[in-house]
Amino acid sequence: MNLTQKEALRQLQSYCRANGFSLNPSSLPKHTYAIILADGDNGEITTRYPNKRISGYYTPKELLIWLDGYHTGLQGK
Repeated sequence: MNLTQKEALRQLQSYCRANGFSLNPSSLPKHTYAIILADGDNGEITTRYPNKRISGYYTPKELLIWLDGYHTGLQGK
């Protein structure tokens, strides 16, 4: 499946909403985000600081790939 960045971002927001996370935008480079612990933000993009970052800053498509690896790693434990 060939997602656009916008479609990938929507999927990430749904994932974050379902799991109690939010997305934190990076100022440089643009259009990159990190998954953060942000209870009550309803999976939205937030500049909440301080925050507990779970991932590094990636594009939406890269974050979906990162999440796949993250979940695979959890299953191996």
